[in-house]
Amino acid sequence: MTSRKTALAPRRLLEVGRAFMASRLLQTAVALDVFSTLAQGPLDVDQLSGGLGLHPRSAHDFLDALVGAGLLGLSSMVAGLQ
Repeated sequence: MTSRKTALAPRRLLEVGRAFMASRLLQTAVALDVFSTLAQGPLDVDQLSGGLGLHPRSAHDFLDALVGAGLLGLSSMVAGLQ
């Protein structure tokens, strides 16, 4: 077996890392039934996080990440599907 060294560009490493984080975000949202819960109608952040059993401290960060990824809409602290 021969060894071949190839340099990975930092940009490519960042792209792969971001793709991995996005897939984990989606996987977590599906596992927590975020989309099924919001399919019934929009909820405020406290209702959604309470219904999903999320800790209040991390709920806002998690939901903000979903909004930033374009997976949720957030209007005046009300989350809903886009």
